Amino acid sequence: MRYLKAAAVLTGALAGAALMAGQAAMANPVTVDGVTFNSGSYFQSNQIFENSVSKVGDELSGYGQVTAINGGTTFCSNCDLAFTFSGYTATTVNGQSADFSGGMVNFYVIPDGSFDASDPGSAMSGTLFLQTTGHSFAGQNNYSGRTGTLLSTGNALDTPAAAGTGIGQLDATGGDAMAYFDTNTIPDFQGGFADFVFTTDFGTAGCASSGSPLPICGSASLQGKVGMPGTSVPEPSALGLMGLGLIGLGFAFRRRYGRNKKS
Repeated sequence: MRYLKAAAVLTGALAGAALMAGQAAMANPVTVDGVTFNSGSYFQSNQIFENSVSKVGDELSGYGQVTAINGGTTFCSNCDLAFTFSGYTATTVNGQSADFSGGMVNFYVIPDGSFDASDPGSAMSGTLFLQTTGHSFAGQNNYSGRTGTLLSTGNALDTPAAAGTGIGQLDATGGDAMAYFDTNTIPDFQGGFADFVFTTDFGTAGCASSGSPLPICGSASLQGKVGMPGTSVPEPSALGLMGLGLIGLGFAFRRRYGRNKKS
C-alpha cells in the first residue's frame, strides 16, 4: 500500500495525451540543476523502497531513484535524480485496500552514481530539484468511493508482505524546478486540479537482495505537464475525460526484481 514510489509517471494513452496537450505550452526542453525535461514530462522509477503500515495513523515513507524521464535514461548531466517521501498517514487500512492523507515527495539532484539502496540518506544528498505535497482527490472507476492523497489496492496491505498497486496526486510547492511544474492540469474530480498524478506497483520479492533496510520495494510512474514560468497552461480536456480509474489500470511498470504480482 504504498508507494510513492515515487518519482514519477504514466504510460500509454495518458502519457500520449499529456504530451500532445503540452507541446503548445513549451516546445523546447528545459534544463534545471542538470536535469533536462520537456512538456508532458513523465518520470519513471524502478527503484523504490518503503516501510509497511498496519493500522490507521501509521505513516508511510521511503525513498528511491528516478531511472528515466520520457523513456530516456540520459536526462541528468553528470548527476542522478533521487527522491524521498514521507508524511503519508493511513486513514483506512485492511488487507485489500489502504488510503492515505497528507504526504510529501522531494526530488534531489545528487552526484552521479551516488544513489545507494542500502543508504536512505543517499537519496537526498544534493540539491532540492522539486518539492511536492499530496493533493486530495476522489477516486474513479475501480477506486470509486475513496478519497485521499494516495489510494492503494492489493493483498496483505496491512502487513510487511504487502503487494499491489497505488495511485496518488501531488502539487508542486518548492524546489528549483517548481515554476515549470506548477501548472494545475490534473483533475482531482472534486472541482480542482493537481500538478501530478502518479502510479505505483509494489511488493516484497527481491527487496532483501537490494540491501534496503525497508521491507517493500517497487516501481512508480509520475506524470506532470510542464509550462514556462509566467505563462498560463490550458487545462488538457483529454486528461479530464480519462479518469483516475483508467490510469490505475493502465500503467503497472514491471519491477526489475521479477516479482509475480498478485491479483
